[in-house]
Amino acid sequence: MSLPITYQRNESMRAMMTRYLLAVCLLVHCLFAAAQEFDSPGQKTVAAQLGYPADARLLIIQAEDLGMAHSIDKASFEALEKDGVTTAGILVPGPWFPEVLRWSRNHPNADLGIRLDLNSDWSSFRWRPVSCGERDSD
Repeated sequence: MSLPITYQRNESMRAMMTRYLLAVCLLVHCLFAAAQEFDSPGQKTVAAQLGYPADARLLIIQAEDLGMAHSIDKASFEALEKDGVTTAGILVPGPWFPEVLRWSRNHPNADLGIRLDLNSDWSSFRWRPVSCGERDSD
């Protein structure tokens, strides 16, 4: 006997949400542990470790969605090269991800991070799944 499609989809959604919540809990735990580390006397603040005064307030400007579109990549690369932004988040399942990889090889000191994207934010612009599993059609 096969289960109804709605039940299968709900189970799939529950599994995805469980993985997502576990990842969030792990992230919160790591951030809490890192924050406690700086409470120890004699520890340098992040600002001091970066060469700024210990009580300096630093501003981090991040370019988002690298890999989503060529225009986003082009503007973000220029901003990173001219110090207009501090860091950038890479959208791994995005269609222009290979362009970001090529650029990053020539800019090894660029501060790039990988974003955890479980789904597409856009209903009219979808991208491939990260895993090899089958994709639900909406």
